[in-house]
Amino acid sequence: METKKTLSIAEIHRLTGMKRYGTVFYMVHKIRVELGRLNKKEFLDKSSILPIDKKMKVEPVNLPEYLNIRYGKEVNHTLDKIYLIVPYNWKLNSSLEQLQKICCVGYRYKKVLKNSLSTFRGRQFERRKLEQKWSSNLSGNLIREIEGIYHNISPLHFQKVLDEYCFKYNYRHSRKGKFLSFFYLISGKG
Repeated sequence: METKKTLSIAEIHRLTGMKRYGTVFYMVHKIRVELGRLNKKEFLDKSSILPIDKKMKVEPVNLPEYLNIRYGKEVNHTLDKIYLIVPYNWKLNSSLEQLQKICCVGYRYKKVLKNSLSTFRGRQFERRKLEQKWSSNLSGNLIREIEGIYHNISPLHFQKVLDEYCFKYNYRHSRKGKFLSFFYLISGKG
């Protein structure tokens, strides 16, 4: 949580010294599911589209053409908060084939797939065009982080990676730190 960049599951596996990769995989995805749940609770009143620059894409990483973004200001502060959402059509088209393969093989971690095809429904949002500089900074930072850490991201888990990125972005100036903020929010005290 406290690192600026995210750590890959393989890196966490090495750092913790755990014997089984599957245990670390499951733990990281459970945490990312919780981060996504916390991000959805934020009151973000504006909506837009964040284009992904094709020049920055690297072939092994499969990315959509754009991401949906919900954003707004933090209560009593001037800091902005974001929530990036994978376009439903991209996620559905690229995930259905993978889901069929996984379900047939007997995938062990079906609990982490529960949120993989969910959509964001609820409040009405004010549609706006993002400021060009902020848009390019956001997408550029996200792409650099993805290229630097992951060789390939499954469309089933891409939303969870975005959830972790958004949580770290939203709590980048937290006085308690991201790790303590995460536990306070989960316990309902934050």
